[in-house]
Amino acid sequence: AQQDNHQTTTRRYSVTEPAIMAFLLSGFASAYVVAPLYRALGIKTAATKVAAPARAASTASATASPLTHVQTANAPAAIGPYSQAVIANGMVYCSGQIPINPKTGKLELGTVQEQAALVLDNLRSVLQAAGTDFDKVVRTTVFLKSMDDFVAVNEIYAQKFGDCRPARAAVQVARLPKDVDVEIDAIAVV
Repeated sequence: AQQDNHQTTTRRYSVTEPAIMAFLLSGFASAYVVAPLYRALGIKTAATKVAAPARAASTASATASPLTHVQTANAPAAIGPYSQAVIANGMVYCSGQIPINPKTGKLELGTVQEQAALVLDNLRSVLQAAGTDFDKVVRTTVFLKSMDDFVAVNEIYAQKFGDCRPARAAVQVARLPKDVDVEIDAIAVV
């Protein structure tokens, strides 16, 4: 009988705060996705500044620039342990915005077009607080409850962005925070 010489190796991977921050800052995750992950892992972020992880470089003294957290009263306050936006290396990474009226703090569930307009107004307020605007946006992600709303949201998006044409992904998701119909995040040059 032949003996099986195959060995099984098990690797354990741990998710660390820098890994989660890198995921969040990559633009591929909405803060609404990452916040529950932070809670589950017991990571506390309130009132602390997190330095960006150091990058490998040809010189031993090279490190990443610090992060600047953006907060404005002209957009809805974060509803979890995250920032409205983070500035790093000349770019601003905006968390997803939903149709919450920043003056009242109340959710406004009108038509999908009304929701999209408020979402984009909120996003613009965050961008302006970071020192930039729609004309410097390089990428957005549009999260839709239903792709049937794509055309209606796209009309408002085109009106708000005007001649600016950032790269964009639009995806249908199973559910959005507070059961809204649309959420939009952005990455822009500061």
